[in-house]
Amino acid sequence: MSVSDYQVFARRFRPVTFEEVRGQQPVTQTLANAVASGRLAQAYLFAGPRGVGKTSVARILAKALNCSEGPTATPCGVCDNCRTIAVGNDTDVLEIDGASNRGIDDVRELRERVRFAPGHSPYKIYIIDEVHMLTTEAFNALLKTLEEPPPHVVFVFATTRLDKVPPTIVSRCQRFVFRRLGTAAIEEKLAGIAQQEGITADPRALALVARRASGSMRDAESLLDQVIAFAGEEVTATDVERTLGLVAAEAVEDLAAAVLQGDAAAALLAVDALVREGADLTQATQQIVEYLRDLAVVAAAPGNPDLVDVSGEELGKLEETAAHHSPATLLNLLHVFLEATGPMTRVLAPRLVLEYAALKAARIRHLLPVEELLQASAPGEEASEAVLAAATSEGPAPATAAPENAKSLTETWQRVLRGLAEADKSLHALVAPARLISFAGGELRLGFPEHYRASAEKVGAEPRRTAFARAVSAILGRDVTAAVTVEAGAPAEPAAAAGLFEDVPLVAEIQERYGGEVVEEKDIAPADGEDEEP
Repeated sequence: MSVSDYQVFARRFRPVTFEEVRGQQPVTQTLANAVASGRLAQAYLFAGPRGVGKTSVARILAKALNCSEGPTATPCGVCDNCRTIAVGNDTDVLEIDGASNRGIDDVRELRERVRFAPGHSPYKIYIIDEVHMLTTEAFNALLKTLEEPPPHVVFVFATTRLDKVPPTIVSRCQRFVFRRLGTAAIEEKLAGIAQQEGITADPRALALVARRASGSMRDAESLLDQVIAFAGEEVTATDVERTLGLVAAEAVEDLAAAVLQGDAAAALLAVDALVREGADLTQATQQIVEYLRDLAVVAAAPGNPDLVDVSGEELGKLEETAAHHSPATLLNLLHVFLEATGPMTRVLAPRLVLEYAALKAARIRHLLPVEELLQASAPGEEASEAVLAAATSEGPAPATAAPENAKSLTETWQRVLRGLAEADKSLHALVAPARLISFAGGELRLGFPEHYRASAEKVGAEPRRTAFARAVSAILGRDVTAAVTVEAGAPAEPAAAAGLFEDVPLVAEIQERYGGEVVEEKDIAPADGEDEEP
């Protein structure tokens, strides 16, 4: 076969009837009914992603209107009109590229042609592809024709950017939205093409091609054409990976397994193996994101196989893996690699980005979700400030480390004091000398120095203890109970934002001797005429 005789799959297997169009049944059924009933509009607007059938449906509509047996919803496909429309040679069906014929002069010429009757067909049909590329002036020139077109003219506009088509144009058309095609529909069409071509294709190979097409049937057909040119009459998943520059699924799963097990060394070795094989690390990262996304979906929504575009065998593997990991862990891993996809395209060392992501993800496996950590904390254990931050922050709680040191408690206590200074100055003054001994199991335990025993008794007695616990709960965003103790010989803990009188010995002595409370603290402004400093 010569080069001139060969037709690529995207052209050879283009649908020729409404029934052959895949994944656009609401559109094709409406158009077929309109033709059959004679309820025809004079302008149609087809909007949707590339390669989903907009131009093909426009040609089928043209055949339905101009078929020698029509207008009919089932054009014969063999008459002169049907055959010339199919190959794009019909003089009464003009296909115009909006990107290269976008100016006002082009539209003026079109308006002059519109006045003439069709040469040999019932209708003169203008199909303008990528109509959003027309200039504002061209759209304005087209408006009058759309408002009052000759009865023998039908316009079909196609666009991938409906948002760029002026509302004045949209309002004069019947609008049809074409959907991105599902993987299953694309796989079915590819399997039919392979059968017609006498090609033995592994279902997993067809699934890979379908997923790479991202909902575009034309892209899928072009990719399959390319793979067959490489592999010949037997197409495997490995052939698809090699031809399309994909990373082997096993390599992706090895890296994912390493981070899921928390094995940092194995994760680095998996990255190194990708580098040695010459894999595109940006593509590898994208595939890891897709794999972790599928795992997270399967874990979060078990029993919903339609949410993931994989074969039955792959779904079983995903379900088995997801069963051993919590949805929170998988979500965190997905987040790590999603964050890496941006820098991947901007840095000179993508290996460093992927290694960093792999190490960070492997570390997450050793961390505990906040809920488990709080449940596992025994009374007296010191919960770290990281736990508190995770438990009180907005959004999904990240994994965090186990309870650590007193520094975290001090920072947590400072946060409480800052909140009390704004919410309840009386309570703030009473508890300012104390320190946070522990915070676990929802109980916040305070320790007062010996010479602040009176303050400890006041805070520990009802109803003040309940009021204190309620105030702290509001500050930290979780239910808290309070316990108070006096620490013999313990020094007073410096309090953050303790107030103006925190270091005044006389105030402390008065509070201790008479049980007084600092209710409100104010700076005393100097009287008129007095200097601020003596």
